[in-house]
Amino acid sequence: MSKEIITVIGAGEMGHAIGLFFAFSGHPVRLFDIQPHILEKAKESIEKKWEVLKRKVRMEKPAGDTLHIVYTDKMEDALRSADLVIEAIPEVLEWKADLFRSITKIIPSHAILASNTSTISMETLSGSVKTPEKFLGLHFFNPAEKMKLVELIPSSHTGTAVMDVARHILENAGKKVLWIRNDRPGFAVNRMIAPTQILTNAILEEKMIPPEAFDAHFEKLPGMPPFELLDYVGLDTAVHTMEYYQKHLDPAFVPGGYLTDKIQKHELGRKTGSGIYRWEKDSPVKRDASPDPDLGIRHVKAIMVNEAYRLLKEGVLVSPGEVDYGLQYGLNNRPLMKGITQEAMQEMIQSLEYLADRFRIEYFRPEKSLTNGIDP
Repeated sequence: MSKEIITVIGAGEMGHAIGLFFAFSGHPVRLFDIQPHILEKAKESIEKKWEVLKRKVRMEKPAGDTLHIVYTDKMEDALRSADLVIEAIPEVLEWKADLFRSITKIIPSHAILASNTSTISMETLSGSVKTPEKFLGLHFFNPAEKMKLVELIPSSHTGTAVMDVARHILENAGKKVLWIRNDRPGFAVNRMIAPTQILTNAILEEKMIPPEAFDAHFEKLPGMPPFELLDYVGLDTAVHTMEYYQKHLDPAFVPGGYLTDKIQKHELGRKTGSGIYRWEKDSPVKRDASPDPDLGIRHVKAIMVNEAYRLLKEGVLVSPGEVDYGLQYGLNNRPLMKGITQEAMQEMIQSLEYLADRFRIEYFRPEKSLTNGIDP
């Protein structure tokens, strides 16, 4: 039985990784970008990553020995016969809206259209789509060819059958799917770690703790330490995300002078060679530093649990188990909500009150359901 044709719009780092994932699982893929040199770079990257995947990553074997990917800078060719179209361009609302208006003029009538946005509301984006009942969000995690999780996000217009088809395609290709029940900024996993951006921003503005001293707590844990991750993602991307959260979630996400100054100097992190850290050979250069005694892992865990309570209150997810499922497959994190004792809860409340008082940021105050000892 033939597999669905997947079209990916945008051949940047995330877009071509999504294309590689689907091609590796046996789907015919059309990869579109308006810039031929981006397509050429994507092709080179895909060929290198494919060799690594074949040797190291446990995924379904591809159908045959060849990746079925067509690289094109002609949108009509990319969309022809597509069953699922995934937009993967930068997180700029106006760019995405303009693109959707163009796509919906020529997309096949049966096709599902999806956005790989990590923050922007599906409700907002659906206004640019001619058939919003066939439009939804598919948030892949980086690197998309390896990370298991995809968040499935409907708007109020998305048909249930469309959601089921998209989920079926993803799960058959080997992904773990987290169904987002309420379209809120940041969805679930990114929203869980969003307050960490408030904390890192506050640390930079306070100028009391070197980034190395905070990151030192996290060096031996899975994933990147918080400040290193900011640099890796790009300070411009981080600031853009914070500004979106500031507008649509809470004013506490306002970027401070340190980050905005870095943007003005075009010191964006890894991609420019300098940001919070200086980067050499794709690695940050860090001074030796002991872990700061006053701020560390317990504070980050506390703000993540606090945010999980907010997500459950807002109906983004329906159970603590879904929180842990998202963190496990989206961030490779250990369970956060399972087995929290009353003693641990009290320690988290104290950590949150400490952060709120120290930085004068009310967003860190513990949720009422948490302080009342109510199970989420």
